[in-house]
Amino acid sequence: MKYRGEIDGLRALAVISVVLFHAQISLLHTSLFPGGFIGVDIFFVISGYLITKIILSKLFVGSFSFINFYERRIRRIMPMLLVVILVSFPFAFNYLLVQDFILYSESILASLFFISNFFFYFESIGYAQEASNPFLHTWSLGIEEQFYIFFPILLLVIYKFFRNLILIFLLSILLVSLLYAQHTSINNFDLSFYSTFSRIWELLMGSILAYIVLKYGEPKNNLNKEIFPIIGFALIIYSVVFFNTNTIHPGLLTLIPTVGTCLIIAFSSKKDLVGKILNFKPLIGVGLISYSLYLWHVPIFYFGHILIEAPNSYDKFIWILLASILSIVSYFVIEKPFRNKKIISSKLLIFSISILFIISATTNFIVYKERGFKSRLPVFLHDIQLDTEQWEQTKLNGQKCFDRSIDFCEFDNGANTWVNFAGDSHLASLSHELLSRKSIFFNVSLMNIGGCLFLLDQAGEENCGFAVQNSRFNKINEHDNSIVILGGRLPLYLTGKYFDNLEGGREAYDKLTDDYKSWIPIDEISQSFKTTIIKILDKGHKVILVYPIPELGFHLNNKIMQNSPKDVNNISSWLKDNPITTSYEVYKDRTESSFSLLDSINNKNLFRVYPHKELCDKQLKGRCISHSIHELFYIDADHLTNQGAKIINNLLLEKIDEIITKH
Repeated sequence: MKYRGEIDGLRALAVISVVLFHAQISLLHTSLFPGGFIGVDIFFVISGYLITKIILSKLFVGSFSFINFYERRIRRIMPMLLVVILVSFPFAFNYLLVQDFILYSESILASLFFISNFFFYFESIGYAQEASNPFLHTWSLGIEEQFYIFFPILLLVIYKFFRNLILIFLLSILLVSLLYAQHTSINNFDLSFYSTFSRIWELLMGSILAYIVLKYGEPKNNLNKEIFPIIGFALIIYSVVFFNTNTIHPGLLTLIPTVGTCLIIAFSSKKDLVGKILNFKPLIGVGLISYSLYLWHVPIFYFGHILIEAPNSYDKFIWILLASILSIVSYFVIEKPFRNKKIISSKLLIFSISILFIISATTNFIVYKERGFKSRLPVFLHDIQLDTEQWEQTKLNGQKCFDRSIDFCEFDNGANTWVNFAGDSHLASLSHELLSRKSIFFNVSLMNIGGCLFLLDQAGEENCGFAVQNSRFNKINEHDNSIVILGGRLPLYLTGKYFDNLEGGREAYDKLTDDYKSWIPIDEISQSFKTTIIKILDKGHKVILVYPIPELGFHLNNKIMQNSPKDVNNISSWLKDNPITTSYEVYKDRTESSFSLLDSINNKNLFRVYPHKELCDKQLKGRCISHSIHELFYIDADHLTNQGAKIINNLLLEKIDEIITKH
């Protein structure tokens, strides 16, 4: 096929969009490239077009070879992927905590076998959580490679037996895939995002375009060749600027950037305005290194965020520059030689790729088998890794209790009093530790759902709707005169902002903005929470309000990993001399609206527990602590470990004992 600079220009647009989206460039807390993720969709269309054109052009003259086809795919994909994997490993070994290191190695193994899209879905890692894994971006490679493996076989069968129906077959699959994507994106976004079948239609748009061009030739109308590329370019720019993580995607709206891409491929050339832009040599240069840049940038951003808690625009510019330099070097040193059979023969290709593949797969399998090599970490951090998201460990009949929207967990200890936990993950972290105690003198019911404050007259997202909230209320009322423990991350819900400790620890949603994306208007949450409490009290129950747990603004384990010297023999001694704390004044400012709400409710059957009285302004004047010299109190930036929960639960048990004894 003749070289077309417009396609490399399109590749450049795609990779620039993705990189800037992941760099999380924002102005006044507003993302400048909220739809940059559609760069991947542009890649899909280009891939479908080029691969189908290669296959069909060979089939038309009877010279298609599966061996040659797959060898070209291996030369294109594997060398760079393996190099990035091997280079990233030392950083992962030195900077990742146990659970993160295990997840890293699992993702590498999934990437090597091109199933990472399924892996990330089943691990419940959404694409918006790109900071959670340095190889999250390989989900798209998984989809492309699955397409490369099965599509040639399908196309060969259709060509051999239904040659005149190729277009009908491709259009039929495209339509079914598109409708499936639209339906699934509405009902299960993550499944749709990662599902191969939700994406096939995008690749097939390129495939159908390739078939039409080969069958009927390129468009001849000069007016169309001027107008349609401009329309296509405008559709792509519109998508980058106006799409965001809430857009129903992939689906019908994704037709905007994909149709735009098809219009440019079909009608653009060096002669039209868009073609001249896309053939701009620096843009073509970016297109040529686009694959390397796509692979390098996410690991660099990921480890950059570990080393720099609150990166500024300059830091991100350095990351992009580093990724670009590595990509240029990679293109000339790795990509070009491996694509050239005169330099790297087929035998040398198989030998070198096999060796690198075996090293990568074996190394990461050993990491998985050895459960993250705890011995490389300070001893102080060994056990705490198993405490990650401990609330997920509470199970009944083999099923976890957290996030149940029906059939809530009940632990009947034969006591007369029922204690109900109804809140989010903050409250769930308390209930897990409490249940682990052998001396519980009451029955326990768990109704904790992530991000789901107990609000009777409000519907949140997904599994926090009216039906769930009413189910909570009905479950409480199954037992007379019970105790209801209410709480959650109220400062987040009532301020609409993630936490900034004003000392370099800033938590942000997707790192794009510090705004919390609540489905419920902030001004309605206070009244609704108060109404819920009153309705519970009116039913004759007792209520214990758990006031806000202090937030850190940084991941405690990562903080220790970053700040503690590698040669420290006694981490407890080091923590004693270098306590990791946050400002009590900042806590008070942050929780002012929460305290105001909780303090405004008065009833003889209402009781209060104050976590800050144990964690703030006690051991250190004016500071909130995150650990003792022997134990860490936080799993991450705001959830308590069992050790931290134990401190609060001691207060909680005093209140429960007081209620049962006196009432």
